[in-house]
Amino acid sequence: MAIAQAVSQSLELASGALYALGGVVPVDGRISWFDESARGFAPLLCYLATEPDGDVMLDTSLPIFEREIVAQLGSLHPADKPLSLALSRNPEFDSVGNAGLILTTFRTQQLISVFNAEPWLYFRSRSGAVPPEGRPADMRPEWIEIKRGMEIPVGSGGRSLLVTIAPLRLLSTVWAYDAATRTLFTSDAFGHNLMEREDDPWIVDTSNDTTSYEQVRDHLLAKFDWLAAAHTELIREQLSEVFATLDVETIAPQFGRLIRGRDVVARHRDLVLAALEEVGV
Repeated sequence: MAIAQAVSQSLELASGALYALGGVVPVDGRISWFDESARGFAPLLCYLATEPDGDVMLDTSLPIFEREIVAQLGSLHPADKPLSLALSRNPEFDSVGNAGLILTTFRTQQLISVFNAEPWLYFRSRSGAVPPEGRPADMRPEWIEIKRGMEIPVGSGGRSLLVTIAPLRLLSTVWAYDAATRTLFTSDAFGHNLMEREDDPWIVDTSNDTTSYEQVRDHLLAKFDWLAAAHTELIREQLSEVFATLDVETIAPQFGRLIRGRDVVARHRDLVLAALEEVGV
């Protein structure tokens, strides 16, 4: 079986406003953040929030899809349009994997991250990302520290991505919320939904939501193995607060299928909360 199956185009999540970019990989025991017994396929995703006069790219996915993601971004983002790149996690590769190539290929005005990661974002690229010292000054982004509570503007019309707490995480991580599309970007959390076939929809909704409690629990223990020895009360409180505060219609993780629809979002929130209560000490 091939390591990955590329997709030829992005997925429009909100008309002219939000897109998922990426590709699909088999889940067959070789990916460490899935349970060893899990089988199926999973999208590896990053996102583009777009307005007529400015775009924000949230994360960059893994290098295995670098050519596809650059092509998808290029089809949606004109070369002369302002672009900001926001990274939800440093230094994990599913967040920063294609950041060097994005910064090389597109005139990125801002790099928004926990710390200034630009000097080491050029760790590898089959397509030839150029480190900052080899690029002209106008191809060097301004670094902005990403902080909880800040708003990342998308264009100049008032739309923004709200940076919020990430109750489930490994390293320094933030989540983001787009009020315009009611989408919560959960970085490496809520990635428990798999596809049976590589051409299945990337979205779980009321028509195809068959995810079981056991799948959610086993995925949490595979991705966040420290949970087995953790007190999870505060995590559950913070997670409940996020969903009580924000009007979420879509959960958009970096891997696994998206979750769409208020009832489906509520179901998966409750499954995660229940699993957190069981697996902790």
